[in-house]
Amino acid sequence: MKTISIVLIAALVLLVACSNSGPTGDVVLDDGDTKLTSDGSGKVVMENDEAKVTVEGDDEDAKITIESDDGDQVIEAKSGTDSWCSEGAEWSSSGSEGDAQMVIVGIVDSGKYKDYCHVTYDFDSAGGQGNMDMYFNEEGNGYQVMEVNGQKFESEWSE
Repeated sequence: MKTISIVLIAALVLLVACSNSGPTGDVVLDDGDTKLTSDGSGKVVMENDEAKVTVEGDDEDAKITIESDDGDQVIEAKSGTDSWCSEGAEWSSSGSEGDAQMVIVGIVDSGKYKDYCHVTYDFDSAGGQGNMDMYFNEEGNGYQVMEVNGQKFESEWSE
């Protein structure tokens, strides 16, 4: 439950950071339990007894750092083009419980997944290593091909 609370707080901080187009000086909100600071440069810091969350970046590149007694977590994101399948967009996370990375490869131009958007997801945790390739179209139909600890699984979904 504590981890969920920290992630929800991080999402709130990210929302505030993305909508922060106000003053260029320090903005401080302090309700006694939580302190929120923004220096106007795109960096927002939220601190309370459970965690310190720092959000830095802009519409194209963002970094969220969560520091808590449970360990630190760093999440980074980079946007691609404005296409529905933004080639080059990526997201990564690293922390005490493992690492993960998701990358949009782009539109597949031949084979079974022709005209589908290809996304790779790789993870490494105490439970094992794995990777997943997702292929989906604009209508919401897709395939998921996953390899976990040497075993391969494929599934299909449709809108």
